[in-house]
Amino acid sequence: MVGPTIDAPEGEVRFRSTLLGAELVLAPVSRSGRVGLVLSPGLGLGHVSASGDADPPYVDSDESTFTAIVYGRAEARFRLIDSLALTAGALGGAAIPPVDIRFVGRVTSTFSPLASLSLGVVVER
Repeated sequence: MVGPTIDAPEGEVRFRSTLLGAELVLAPVSRSGRVGLVLSPGLGLGHVSASGDADPPYVDSDESTFTAIVYGRAEARFRLIDSLALTAGALGGAAIPPVDIRFVGRVTSTFSPLASLSLGVVVER
């Protein structure tokens, strides 16, 4: 995953986040058939870090923190043949509490909502 870069008059910050989660996997439509659906609510721990390069007269800074994450994930699977399936997934969630990114004491961004989409191919033996 590529983290964003935030530009401000005081300098630039590179932002990185990591999610470690546990989820309850529910399959309202079995994955053993031609079409499958998985819905997974989850809880996790997020690590958020920022590395700033300041313009003078400000000072460079590196900061990091942990936050709780609540999220949900959904995945649809379409089996093409016995050993090959296509998948499409989505994940959405939020950090609790949100993490503010500050430049010289003012909030320029907030890390809270999470979202990702995925497409994949599953090959089984």
